[in-house]
Amino acid sequence: MKPISALLATLACAAFVAHDVRAAETIRSIDGLKSVSMMDAAPPGVPFDITAWVVHPSKISRGHNSIYIKDDSGSTALQNRISVTNAPIRAGDLVRATGRVILERNGIYAQCLELTSLAHRNPEPPVRLTVEELLSGQHDGQFVTVRGEICDSFSDDIDNRFLYCSLKDGEKSIYMAASTNRFAMTDRDGIIGNIVEVTGIWTSGRNNIIRRHIGPFLILIGSNSLRTLKTHETDIFNAPEIADVKSLMPSEIPFLERRRITGTVLASWQGDQSLVRTDDGSIVLINLSSPPVPEAGRRIEAVGFPETDLYAVNLNNVRWRPAQGNPKPLLSPVRLPEGYKQAGGATPQQMQAAFHGHMVIVTGIIRGLPQNEGDRRLILECEGNLLPIDFSSCPDAISGLAIGCKVEVRGVWVMVADNWRPNSVFPKVKGAFVVVNAPDDLRELARPSWWTPGRLAVVIIILVLTLVVILVWNRMLKILSERRGRALCDEQMSSAISELRVEERTRLAVELHDSISQVLTGIALQIDAAIGSGIDGTTKAGGFLATARSMLASCRHELRCCIWDLRARTFEEQDLPGAIRQTLAPHIGDIPLLIRFSIPRSILSESLAHDMLRIMRELAVNAVRHGKASQIKVFGECRGNLVRFCVKDDGCGFDQSTAPGPAQGHFGLSGIRERVERRNGEMSVESSPGKGTSVTVSLRISEEERDEQ
Repeated sequence: MKPISALLATLACAAFVAHDVRAAETIRSIDGLKSVSMMDAAPPGVPFDITAWVVHPSKISRGHNSIYIKDDSGSTALQNRISVTNAPIRAGDLVRATGRVILERNGIYAQCLELTSLAHRNPEPPVRLTVEELLSGQHDGQFVTVRGEICDSFSDDIDNRFLYCSLKDGEKSIYMAASTNRFAMTDRDGIIGNIVEVTGIWTSGRNNIIRRHIGPFLILIGSNSLRTLKTHETDIFNAPEIADVKSLMPSEIPFLERRRITGTVLASWQGDQSLVRTDDGSIVLINLSSPPVPEAGRRIEAVGFPETDLYAVNLNNVRWRPAQGNPKPLLSPVRLPEGYKQAGGATPQQMQAAFHGHMVIVTGIIRGLPQNEGDRRLILECEGNLLPIDFSSCPDAISGLAIGCKVEVRGVWVMVADNWRPNSVFPKVKGAFVVVNAPDDLRELARPSWWTPGRLAVVIIILVLTLVVILVWNRMLKILSERRGRALCDEQMSSAISELRVEERTRLAVELHDSISQVLTGIALQIDAAIGSGIDGTTKAGGFLATARSMLASCRHELRCCIWDLRARTFEEQDLPGAIRQTLAPHIGDIPLLIRFSIPRSILSESLAHDMLRIMRELAVNAVRHGKASQIKVFGECRGNLVRFCVKDDGCGFDQSTAPGPAQGHFGLSGIRERVERRNGEMSVESSPGKGTSVTVSLRISEEERDEQ
């Protein structure tokens, strides 16, 4: 089994490769165009490059052209937006056509993308053929002339710009299509029966976009393409009466020639159908081949092809004309549903057939109105049944009506049933409707109550939605009030904590001032007294005392700063630039202070903010006391977990190598470095004599401080 499976797989792969190779080949002949399958034509299609003679160029519709070409292998049509690169194409031109054969709308089309004229010769005359020869399938795309009798003519029900005719020659017949813009065929009934000679392109019809399955037909291509050889000698209205077909079997009726009726029009609707009561009392449904439709109550003579639905013999493709005599009066109307009750145990289909062609009076409630302009029916509810009411012959009949109105309708009852077909031995009755002939036949009895179930449902929905909105609004208000309450509570707690901190710092400041500050003051007085008692400053003891006095002064300064910090509310300030200005103002006096600080207070802990302000104050005091600065600038920014700030002055500066330190009683810069080192930060000093001082400090925000905030 394995060798066989491998062989089958190899053959399948070979076929697939062969198909791909063929699909990629460029077609060089018309015979090659015709041999393209739907699989090959699937996008992107098959390219072609053909040199052929033009049989006829023709404009088939707005924006689209068709050109018929032939070569030694056959003839065909190229379609779809041809791009001509030189002079317009004429019959007899030798052209080079390039494009792709594609599958579009379930049809195969040779789309010509470029067309170039190479040479020209006198066009070949049309080939004279018979209808039977055309039907042999050997003349697709050829320019032909054929004779025959026009048996029928009818407009295209999709595109009324085209007229189709049936051309018969012996026992065979073909269709031919002509544009009504090119052929002045206003008397379509008058050409039936004429012997004509027609010239055109014979096409298989497989690429017809709309009539894809019409089969082969002849396209007339010019105003002189139809020539009448002999006019008919008999009038189509001389057809036999329809009465002679009533005894025939249903299978025989569709194959009969035209039949004629004379009678009174009961109703007309939708612009192409009428119901006629013949002189012998039969009800005949006629389908018109073209407008206009006869008015109700008019006596007419109609001719058409017979069909049957097993209830009556009807006519299709009908022509009509006024008839002599007076129309017969209509029968007395039957009021429904009383008429149903009189029918006893009849089935709905039997009742629909029994009232076919009768004048009826129906009372009911309107349950449906037309949804668009082309719809000419309303739906009436009568005794629980829905009945369509056709008012196409009098559109004004429903003016002012609304769904729910109670109306009385007077019209003609029409049964709807399928015609007999070989595969449908017993056609099905589909239903019935009533045709209104005049606006007065539809009378309003009562307007609908304003308080309808639909409006009640709308009111209930509105009330439910209102209740839902109120509940949601109350819930949102509750959540908002709880949120605001918690915020207010947090604010009050913060205020209370702040007050407690201020009170505690004030108490500590008082204790420090009353104890340590007084002791330091006493020590300073004792040192001053020792120096004043005669100890010379040049001696070693005098030097020590001087240094001690300097260190004591620095200590007292630091203590005063601590007491100031404890008594001040600077650390409670949420605006950091304001806190900086408030901290530095007592120490720099009237010296201008420029602050540019982009660090939010919320990210700084109490300890970090205290260290920053102490460092800035110490640097500002040094700038004023030692540097004699006339302006001080403070800058700050935050990058991730790093806080960086700079204090810059325009003072006299100093030489960092000879600057006094703690040994000389100067603890400012050393104290700042100690604070920075405790926080794993960095500090850089830029200063030189006469060029001011700039101190940059970088402090890190620890994870504990972030969690605290």
